[in-house]
Amino acid sequence: MNSFKKVERIKNIFNYVAEKKEFIFDSRKFIDSLHIDFTGKQVLEAECGQGLAAAFVGSLNASRVVGFDLSDMSIKRAGELTKDKQITNVDFYVSSIENFNTDEKFDIILSLGVLQYVGDLFYCIDRLCSFLSDKKDSLLIITMSEPTLISRIGKIVQKSTLKLPESLSLLL
Repeated sequence: MNSFKKVERIKNIFNYVAEKKEFIFDSRKFIDSLHIDFTGKQVLEAECGQGLAAAFVGSLNASRVVGFDLSDMSIKRAGELTKDKQITNVDFYVSSIENFNTDEKFDIILSLGVLQYVGDLFYCIDRLCSFLSDKKDSLLIITMSEPTLISRIGKIVQKSTLKLPESLSLLL
């Protein structure tokens, strides 16, 4: 299956799930277990789905949270969720990791359970790192559901020539 068809298939699946108003992934417990103080932080969630994690982080006093997802139905549902919960510091956009653009830099970037679906893993990690601030406590948090891909990421990061912040944390 070519890359375009794979992306469209994934998008259609997540649009269907969003239409049914069901959540596939609930990362709130995982985020809470990290014991991160989000107060005043700029946070990006890549491929945020229906915005559950982004809304949760927004409720933890982050100064701003940006979430994006390639599913327009998921982003619509994410907007409804934050409106219903009266969370005003979260913005959502329809985009993929490959196409997302901003001049903003983020203190914390979340990529929770999505990198196994991308076509070019190295390119996507590079893209996420380009949005990370240069602050010494900046975090890139990645989770994946497939152990072989975790090993693959580790090898890519080791071989990479990316200029990463000195204290970049990569939590796998």
